[in-house]
Amino acid sequence: MVISWIHNNISESIKSSVLFINNVCDIWKQLEKRFSLTNGSRKYKLCIDLFNYKENGIKVSEYYTGLSSLWEEIDSMNALPSVTVVDPEVTKLLNAIESLKEESRLFQFLNGLDEMYGVQRSQLLMLSPLSSVEIACAALQGHINDKCWGVVGYPKWYSKPKLTQRAAPGKWTG
Repeated sequence: MVISWIHNNISESIKSSVLFINNVCDIWKQLEKRFSLTNGSRKYKLCIDLFNYKENGIKVSEYYTGLSSLWEEIDSMNALPSVTVVDPEVTKLLNAIESLKEESRLFQFLNGLDEMYGVQRSQLLMLSPLSSVEIACAALQGHINDKCWGVVGYPKWYSKPKLTQRAAPGKWTG
């Protein structure tokens, strides 16, 4: 029954390569062996797609979702070996690798943003430590031009800080 299910759920070309294997375990091993191999051209295309992926006027959340999909597929092709003995040095190494990966993703995310986020990009890059890409995305979603008080006007309930005049006329500071 399981063999029949596998045959009904794979393409004809793949089915022909496992059609005469009569053991489910052996079929699975054959499929795993065939498809767990790294596909260099696919990885290359994903990397090109990642480097060329830009916001181009779509919502920040949609842009982030597209990037996340690419990151997840690349991660699935770059499986690291499992760690069986965890000591403080291994933990420190794994944390450092994760931090570098997160930093790289933040830079990729910020790089592809439209220019209207230039100021926010600079502010996010000045943080120490750097924020996660998820926090950066959330910060940008909360500050878009059609909801920016500086652009659309302050709500009546908001009391602006008092302005003081500088020596040069027309220059105000808060």
